[in-house]
Amino acid sequence: MGRLLDHLGERRQRIDSGAVLVEEAVADYTEVVSAALMAATHLSESIGDPELSKAVAAYVNLLEAKEKAGLERATLSYAFARGEFGASARARLQSIVRAEEHYVDLFTLFAAPELRQSYLEKLRGEVAAEAVRMRELAEATKDGPLRGDPVHWFQVITGKIELMREVEDDVAADLRKRAAERRRAALGGLLAYTGLSLSALLMAGLFAFVADSRIARPLAALERTARRIAAGERDVPIALQGSDLTAALAAAMVEMQASIRRGEEALTRFVPKELLGLLRCESLLDLRLGDQVEVDGVILFADMRNFTPRSERMAPGETLAFVNSYLALLQPCIIRHGGLVIKYLGDAVIALFQGGANAAVSAALDIQRALATWNEAGRRQDRRPVHAGIGLHYGRVTLGTVGTEDRMDGTVLGDTVNVAARVEELTGRYGVSVLISEEVLLRLRGPDAVDCRFVDRVRSRGRAHSLCVYEVFGCAAPDRRAVQDATLERFHAAIVHYHFGRAQAAVELLQQVLDHDPDDRVARIYLRRCLGDRADGSTTDAAGGSGPESWYATLASRAPEIEAEHGSMFAQAERLLDAARHGGDDATLDGMLEAFRLDTERHSQREEQQMVRLRFPGFARHKQDHQEILAAFRTLRRDATGRPAARQNFFLRVHGQLVMRMLAHTATLDREFDRFAHGDRREEERP
Repeated sequence: MGRLLDHLGERRQRIDSGAVLVEEAVADYTEVVSAALMAATHLSESIGDPELSKAVAAYVNLLEAKEKAGLERATLSYAFARGEFGASARARLQSIVRAEEHYVDLFTLFAAPELRQSYLEKLRGEVAAEAVRMRELAEATKDGPLRGDPVHWFQVITGKIELMREVEDDVAADLRKRAAERRRAALGGLLAYTGLSLSALLMAGLFAFVADSRIARPLAALERTARRIAAGERDVPIALQGSDLTAALAAAMVEMQASIRRGEEALTRFVPKELLGLLRCESLLDLRLGDQVEVDGVILFADMRNFTPRSERMAPGETLAFVNSYLALLQPCIIRHGGLVIKYLGDAVIALFQGGANAAVSAALDIQRALATWNEAGRRQDRRPVHAGIGLHYGRVTLGTVGTEDRMDGTVLGDTVNVAARVEELTGRYGVSVLISEEVLLRLRGPDAVDCRFVDRVRSRGRAHSLCVYEVFGCAAPDRRAVQDATLERFHAAIVHYHFGRAQAAVELLQQVLDHDPDDRVARIYLRRCLGDRADGSTTDAAGGSGPESWYATLASRAPEIEAEHGSMFAQAERLLDAARHGGDDATLDGMLEAFRLDTERHSQREEQQMVRLRFPGFARHKQDHQEILAAFRTLRRDATGRPAARQNFFLRVHGQLVMRMLAHTATLDREFDRFAHGDRREEERP
């Protein structure tokens, strides 16, 4: 013991500085504590005074009981964190509890009556009772998972150990008191009593050092770590050091941390991390029913063709496996181009792209290529091919959570989603793989970035305005693509003739297209229209005249000057389209287009000035839309006298990129500003 005490200060300094390995520090701790307990035991046996001998024996046995309580804490913390309690762990716990109860019995046997009573009073409270209850719960769990909160157990058993430490302090104080009384009582026993007091003080200091460096400090560090984990940090490092007790507790916390991380990773399969980020939630714990955010982007809606008849020939398990393998093809294509899968609707997928229209179109083409590769492999296995229609539309959507407090789901809502679904539905009617709306086409970067052709102008259910849709090439097989390229210019010319009301000229060109490409369903549909068959349900008239949209009275503004400018601009649009319909020359069309642009620019500036004056919160979005409309003017002026194919398509582009775009702007953003400027009475007073 003397050898250990000679180097006690040096050891403590080395441990505090971290210069000693964990294993060596643990060995030092075990050696010092064992020596101290043995010295105390020998001291109690060598004291001639029976009362002092009993007091020292009581103190030693209380220390032993407290040490066993610490081992009990570590054992059950680990078990509760893992959620299981094996036979070996149960046997070890029972051995620890029996030893603890034995030392408590010896303490109560040797302790003075007042100290025995103090122990019984302190350990009869709710904390000790809860510790017993949780221990019995663990011991009663024979099979199945172990239910119990490891953090709650740690707090409860630590509270019990703190109560035992209070009794320990009382016992140590009693020892010092007895030593002082013996010194005053008999001078002859001075040396013996002085030795006893010094031994008690030495043991108290020794245990304080051991508890501080090997137990208290690691426990304080673990407490701080637990609080950081509870606050949402999932990668907090946990040091497996300290006494056997604290090291076991740290190991339990590592397992608990890993379990929490695995649980959160599993939940993100249902609510993607990207969606949490958009909703400004750091973790799933922050997510609440009704959380929402509005964003602008391209919605991709993909749906498998003929899924119902295919699934009717499958068993339920086969259907699920087939759908999952199909979706596994689609998701990587979406993720690779920066998309976010928002929803799976059976065999359908809804995805959001905020990185630009080109990324969304590239993802759609990748999906079609992946399906082609899958079908080629399936053909060798005599498997029926799988086809999907994909529709894309750009606009504002609402991302959020729907459902109930007990069961909620992430979703995307808005007219943009409905239109994307409608565009996808049209792929089946026209026999194409990928259709995009005019809103997506306008946002493609680079005029030759994507090969596409105008398909039709349709009116979606429940919408006041028609929608122009375009087929995207690029995913067809090489031989099929060669045929599409060879017939593209004649197809565009035929569509222009059709919309100019020259049905016979359109028929001749469409027949040439079909001679080269009998599978071109779009050309066949237009041929039937020219011949008077309206079975496809389009919105254009039989003669082909798809003139400009008329001005809707319901879009009128309450501001007279804005109303007059709107009427003037749409009158210019009608004159421009009429000139294009009747074959106006380049100079005429260019002059009309430039005058139209100047009037539109002046109108936009006046609107923006009013918005700034009234502090309209939607100013930034409104101004951006103005800039995009003016950019469309510049593109049209460049193409009006450009390549012949672009010149032939001028009428359709003016109609889609200007007239339809301006109608959409007036129907949404202008009405939003009008309501803000004139109050909520606007909707009630509208005839």
